[in-house]
Formats: sequence, C-alpha cells, structure tokens
Amino acid sequence: MAEEETKQEKPKIEVSQGKSTPSITSPEAVIMFPLAIILDLLGYVLLLFALDDFWLMDIVGLLIIGSWVFIRSGGKRTTSKKGLKNFGVATVIEMVPYVGSISPSWSVMVYKELKNNP
Repeated sequence: MAEEETKQEKPKIEVSQGKSTPSITSPEAVIMFPLAIILDLLGYVLLLFALDDFWLMDIVGLLIIGSWVFIRSGGKRTTSKKGLKNFGVATVIEMVPYVGSISPSWSVMVYKELKNNP
C-alpha cells in the first residue's frame, strides 16, 4: 500500500504554446494607446478652433506609430497584409484635411495592430 501512494502520478502542468491575446495592460499598449489618443485628441482640439495642423500631427503619428509597427514586425520589411492595410488606411484618413481631425484612426489602428498581431 505504501508503494502505491509513492507511485502516484504527479499532476502535469500544461503550457500553452498558442498566441496570447493582447491585453490593454501590456507594456506596449500602455505606451502606444495614450500616444495615439493624444494625437487624435489634438486633432479634435485644433478642429474646435477651426485650425488645421498642416499635416504636422500626421507626420508625428506616422513616425511614432509607423516605427512601432515596424519594430513589432521584427524589423522585417514585409509585414502582415492586415497590419499594412490598417496602417495605410489610418495614414490616408489622417492626411485628408479635417477628416483626419474627426476620425480617431490612430487609436483604432493601434488597437487593431495589438488585436491582430499579439
């Protein structure tokens, strides 16, 4: 009887090898979401005063968020088609005067990037 107790199987711990779901509290989300929201809110504020940023905020967003997407892709020149499409759509929307100010496209783009490529 003592032998049976010592030979009991130890519980196996399973480790998930699949992709993890993105979390709003992940370090990159905590950094990128506020930056994207600030870029979008600055567009709203400028629009309230009937001003246009003359693509200044668009270039800043393109450099910051574009660099993040590039680094996230592992430095490869080819990224996923969805990620490239999301980035292209957000950039085009932001480049249209006053439409980019109304649209929260940087914030949506950051969310979609985190969701599609965890």
